[in-house]
Amino acid sequence: MTATTTVVTGVAHIAAVADQLPQVPRENLLAEPSPRDSMAAIGLAAAVIAHRHGRDAVVGSFAADHTVADRTAFAVAVRQAALLAEQGWVVTIGIEATGPSTAFGYIHAGDPTDVPGAPDGRRVLGFTEKPDADTAAAYLATGDYRWNAGMFVVRAGVLLDHLAELRPQLAAGIEAIAAAWDVPEREEVLAERWPALEKIAIDHAIAEPVAAAGGVATVPVSMGWNDVGGFDALTELIAPAARARRPGPACSTASTVLMVLKPLTAQLPRPLGPMSGWSAPTVPSSPPRPDARWCCWACRVPSSSTRLTPSWSPRPSTPRASRASSTP
Repeated sequence: MTATTTVVTGVAHIAAVADQLPQVPRENLLAEPSPRDSMAAIGLAAAVIAHRHGRDAVVGSFAADHTVADRTAFAVAVRQAALLAEQGWVVTIGIEATGPSTAFGYIHAGDPTDVPGAPDGRRVLGFTEKPDADTAAAYLATGDYRWNAGMFVVRAGVLLDHLAELRPQLAAGIEAIAAAWDVPEREEVLAERWPALEKIAIDHAIAEPVAAAGGVATVPVSMGWNDVGGFDALTELIAPAARARRPGPACSTASTVLMVLKPLTAQLPRPLGPMSGWSAPTVPSSPPRPDARWCCWACRVPSSSTRLTPSWSPRPSTPRASRASSTP
């Protein structure tokens, strides 16, 4: 279940992640020495996966601090995204907006991609940072805009090739670190290279310029998504009785979930247990989200299997401190 699961998190969380996920091989827990934003984290994971499993591995990147209520809708969207990724697309999951929010970025969806098996796939015409309320309302009125949740699915080699073209110095540093990850020189190379990596989000480094060149697709989905961006969102998700209990430590959103999605299969993934950085007193279970879970989602597909199975089993009754990034 775990040889293909990779967790990327900050050094502050690595011990807690290892404690929560004893079934994940220790060498699959990648610790960032310091925050360098999402491109460095995702790029490092993709490069390590490429070295270990090949550049054709399809990987998905998901933030660890989100909740998803409709697991079936999520799984269907990820499967379609993986099919698109196999055709060379950089794919992002587009969240069906529930209102003209100014708290999220927006994805402008265009024509269908016409990739077999991915009927919902649409070309991305562009990304917009958090708009004002009037602009957000105008976007939604067209029916062509989705919230940007920062979820990406792509072949490892495609991601790294785009990075090499668009941010060559960053790509060279990541590749050097990944090449040394499984050899004794890792710490030396990491200490030398990591602090010099450009600090930039994957949206700006890859998604926006590749979309402008016609290389990004989106799979729209309505799945009861919440980014749990702060304690106000956390309050809405946790039952009133649970909120009355003594809270745990402040949450951390510093982790990213990476997972290998190839080969593709038909079995649905299941939700995980408590996420990275959270010490919530209980699993959300009250209306309006009775099926919400404290989870990130990760699926593992062994190369010898045709079944999609969960990277981790849900542990809904045990509040734990940290969940990070995963790749099967």
